[in-house]
Amino acid sequence: MKKSSVRFLSFILCIMTSLFLSLKAHAQSPTELLNTFMTAITQPDATTSAQAILPLLHTSLKSPDGTTLSKDVQQFSFQKARKDAPFYKNPVEIVRENKFDQKSINLGKNPEEGTLIDYYLARKDPSTGMPAPVRVFFPANGGKPVITYIGSL
Repeated sequence: MKKSSVRFLSFILCIMTSLFLSLKAHAQSPTELLNTFMTAITQPDATTSAQAILPLLHTSLKSPDGTTLSKDVQQFSFQKARKDAPFYKNPVEIVRENKFDQKSINLGKNPEEGTLIDYYLARKDPSTGMPAPVRVFFPANGGKPVITYIGSL
């Protein structure tokens, strides 16, 4: 092989390695995200808890200005998750995953490309019920994963 070809291939390999490491540094694992969520949702004060989970949630679960939970999420999903979170292992134990075929969310005005996966969280005492799914969206653009559904917790 010619020296110029070897140099070119080495250059491409260096670029690809740098890109991979850069993307990996910005990625957050589902376990890290879900552990952060469980710590936030179990805060003693509901207001503090709601503010703590806000950065972990997709914009569709927030108010239009993004500073609070949407009214529906606040009244239903959030309250249920706060009530039931103490029954689940913390740190989380993911017992099953369900990847969706759907390739985007916000199918209205601003569709976002990416992957949706339900992570089923184990209960502290399995005899008290089934694992609950928490849905996570992984943006195709490499952005941080966010939670899109907490209603079964």
